[in-house]
Amino acid sequence: MFLKKHLDSFKIYIFLLLISTSVIIKGVPEFPIINFITYLFTHILLIYIGIYHFKIILFFIYFVIGFIFDVFLLNEIGTHIATFMVLILILSLLRKFYILMSSKVIFLLITILLFFTIICEMFISYILFGFSFNTSNLIKNIIFYFIIAFPIYYIFNKIDRIG
Repeated sequence: MFLKKHLDSFKIYIFLLLISTSVIIKGVPEFPIINFITYLFTHILLIYIGIYHFKIILFFIYFVIGFIFDVFLLNEIGTHIATFMVLILILSLLRKFYILMSSKVIFLLITILLFFTIICEMFISYILFGFSFNTSNLIKNIIFYFIIAFPIYYIFNKIDRIG
């Protein structure tokens, strides 16, 4: 199997990250819920990759994804880049403790980091650019996260078994 020789889970996650970022950039105006879920999925994927597949190249990937989100979603540079770079620094510092954590604790950690990231993005957008801090979006994030969390982690588990 030539494909299995060169295909590992990290490459699949990067491919999923590119696809989800493309969907966010292009957008689906007819179905805004798809845009919202894809945006949430991308954040979950970034955190998951940072925890389970940490590599130095992730600093560059987080920076590029943050830049793309800032330019195409906000037309301002700073919010996503700053948040993602702080996130990858936190993940790199906590890397030693992941080995000691159970999968339930890591699920809780991902949940906390996801909401911390989204709240930071909203707060930085409010401080720097005057964008409104919409609590209904935050509540929608929480609800949709718990709806899509189990299927996403199930898929991630299947991808991790590839290699």
